[in-house]
Amino acid sequence: MFPPSRSMFILLEFAPIAALVSDGQIYVALLAGGAYQILYRIFLTMWFVQRYKIKALSTGFVNPISQSFRVVFN
Repeated sequence: MFPPSRSMFILLEFAPIAALVSDGQIYVALLAGGAYQILYRIFLTMWFVQRYKIKALSTGFVNPISQSFRVVFN
């Protein structure tokens, strides 16, 4: 099985770690760590927005997503 990330590949190559845990255990641990980071960043961003009273941009400054992707990928 090919590891889905470089971090998992590195962890599986260390003999002491490979002897103690399986591929699935490392995968679940990395998945949980990634989910924690995403949730932490979302809540931290919400906290900064509320603390500094950041207002939303007016619609005149925001392009539709289809137009933005057209500019990026063309």
